[in-house]
Amino acid sequence: MLQAKTIMIKDVVTVRPQDTLDTVIEILVNRNITGIPVVNEDKTLAGIITERDILKYMLEQDTVSRLTDSNLCEHTVYHVMTANVVAYDEITPLAEICECLVNRPFRRVPIIDKDRKLVGIITRRDIIAIIS
Repeated sequence: MLQAKTIMIKDVVTVRPQDTLDTVIEILVNRNITGIPVVNEDKTLAGIITERDILKYMLEQDTVSRLTDSNLCEHTVYHVMTANVVAYDEITPLAEICECLVNRPFRRVPIIDKDRKLVGIITRRDIIAIIS
């Protein structure tokens, strides 16, 4: 039975809660990804920030028309990220992760160790890739 550690991406792009939205958006665009785990200084998982989170925040703050390059640095990840993140450990069966990604609106799930430190990530695409 395949486990999370078998296919997880170990070199994960991360941001910190105090990083600004301009930093996050630059990473999302330049790396062609749709979400980034948020980690504390000790690498423990603090949350996740996605394109959807950013757009939702902009609508809630009525900043869509006002949000420009000049004020992106005034908004931090902490205020936009999803804090209660579903995460799995390295020995979780891949079938369980697949079920989560099918039944929930997630595109990715963080993989953590026993101390809640981020050790990897698995996306829908990673699972599809092992099939090919």
